[in-house]
Amino acid sequence: MTKESLHGAGNPRDSVPGFDLRQILRAALSPHRAIVGAAIVFGFAASLAEGIGIGLFIPFFQSLGLDGGVASSENWFSETLGGLFVQISEEQRVVAVGLAILAAVLLKALLSFGNTVLFAKLGARIAHDYRKKIFENVLTADFRVLRRVGPGRILNALSEESWRTADAATTMLQGIITGFTLILYSLLLVLISWQMTIVVGLLLAVIAVAVRLVTSRAGSAGEELTRTNARVAGKMVDGVS
Repeated sequence: MTKESLHGAGNPRDSVPGFDLRQILRAALSPHRAIVGAAIVFGFAASLAEGIGIGLFIPFFQSLGLDGGVASSENWFSETLGGLFVQISEEQRVVAVGLAILAAVLLKALLSFGNTVLFAKLGARIAHDYRKKIFENVLTADFRVLRRVGPGRILNALSEESWRTADAATTMLQGIITGFTLILYSLLLVLISWQMTIVVGLLLAVIAVAVRLVTSRAGSAGEELTRTNARVAGKMVDGVS
């Protein structure tokens, strides 16, 4: 990563509408590749553990005789899961499958906790880097540039936009993990019942359209909020100076 890209990412003028969000996120995440990689791996592993735990309910219901027709001879996925415990006696099978589900849930909880810690650490470091670059720009910028930018924008970038940049970066990573989880659950649904997959897919499409309509103006509202925060911060600085 070049010094120029870091300078651009920390410039207070990038906190107003018109900046390149992808460039800022790239500059924010690049210095923390290790944490980013670990967070993605932890998130993927947590999703996989959760998927395994859900899948294990099929042999659990089979052991109780409550499979409801899911474990038919035509469903090789159900037969495969049931075959994992075929060597265990019927009396002990329910307990064994229950313990396996519990282990998957505990593993998912541990991985999710580790993922949360990594995301918190990543967000704090990104915000710190952002503020540090802003201070570097303020100390090296021409005084005329600082007067044109105004103390309100600088204060707003330090107090608000630094955390919003960190939130945007962590939200993007969380979106990648959520996408993997969605693919995993979709595959699991297809393996269990393709009819159920179609019904769930249609319901999700309707929900997605509704959410899109509700949040269609969120972008313009967020830009207006950023401008308002900058003006309020400027008035606060003028009031105490």
